[in-house]
Amino acid sequence: MQAEHLRLAAFSVDVGLALTGIDTLQGMLRRAAEAMVRHLNAALARIWTLNPETDTLELQASAGLHTHVDGPHGRVPVGHLKIGLIALERRPHWTNDVLSDPRIHDKAWARREGMVAFAGRPLLVAGELVGVLGIFCKQLLTDFTLKALEAAADSIALGIQRKRVEGTLLLNEHDFRIARQIQQKLFPRTGPRVSGFDIGGAAFPAVATGGDYFDYIPLHDGTLALVIGDVAGHGVGPAMVMASIRAYLRALARTHVDVSEILTMVNNVLTEDTDERFVTLLLARLDPRSCSLVYASGGHQTGYIVGPTGEVQTRLESTGMPLGILADAEFPASPAITLRPGEMVLFLTDGLVEACCPDGEAFGTARVLEVIRLYRQDPAARIVKNLYHAARAFSQETAQLDDMCAVVIKVDAPGLARTAP
Repeated sequence: MQAEHLRLAAFSVDVGLALTGIDTLQGMLRRAAEAMVRHLNAALARIWTLNPETDTLELQASAGLHTHVDGPHGRVPVGHLKIGLIALERRPHWTNDVLSDPRIHDKAWARREGMVAFAGRPLLVAGELVGVLGIFCKQLLTDFTLKALEAAADSIALGIQRKRVEGTLLLNEHDFRIARQIQQKLFPRTGPRVSGFDIGGAAFPAVATGGDYFDYIPLHDGTLALVIGDVAGHGVGPAMVMASIRAYLRALARTHVDVSEILTMVNNVLTEDTDERFVTLLLARLDPRSCSLVYASGGHQTGYIVGPTGEVQTRLESTGMPLGILADAEFPASPAITLRPGEMVLFLTDGLVEACCPDGEAFGTARVLEVIRLYRQDPAARIVKNLYHAARAFSQETAQLDDMCAVVIKVDAPGLARTAP
């Protein structure tokens, strides 16, 4: 009795080591099956996992008499053969007389190989089937062996579930990485070359992809459209909406220059295409010939025109409601705003203003404008990066809860630094 206890204890240790390694799913289950052969005197031990898409058990590991996994029992539909019935019923099945058991269909094989006993168990996690294990033995199964197999089945089921979760996370990570790469290619890599201006912008998503958006779009009349937007939420869904908005704007910019008309048309499309997802968007038209700016804003975060010494000259308030809420909404354009040498225009999203430190205090507009004032002599692209890093430093590097984005337009003044960002 003591020897059996020691043997089963060693079996539990070996199964545990097999399941906690960094091996593949098949490697992990093969080592668990080998432990059954070694410690339970099993002549054949096998483990199947469930493919829920095909409702089929797929053989992942085989040890003992047969080690291949691609034979006639490599794929067993749920409900077929003894293994499939165990899966269907979610109940274990065992016998110490395989030749008389109606569920053992290949009795000629069992007689030829001298098989006496069989035990099979469903592998369940919180009642959900993840697979089945089974062993054939050439001696009678004892209660101790059946209990050890029961404990092992629970551990193996959890191991399979863990591997599946890890695989899903790795797949999601891979997909998110690709999505991020695609989205980053949609953003301008450098500021546009516009005589008399230094323009820079950047978007910093909270997760792999985000809903914040900025763009520079040349218009057919020689002016430049500047866009900054914020799709509600963050992640893949908002990123897809953002990509659609980018496509709409770039298509409309081929034939339109009026910022009010363009926003109105984008809004009409969004109200048809999106479901309960609104977008704030500011669209500005910069005319380098007259050194002026016209903008329309659909519920977007207030922008600013800052003077040469860092004081706020003009607040660029919203001129309409967020896009995607009401069809036929109007987005009036501002009067033309003359820009003077040394002034700076700031467009941003609310993620920068609302960044919080651990005690809940927001970074706020005053700190945003102070950063702009402190770094006003730097190139536009560097100011944007400094603003982001200041907000993250204020939050003490806690998790970024929202996407962040900003665009800075500097009107050239004598002695403006032109170093690379």
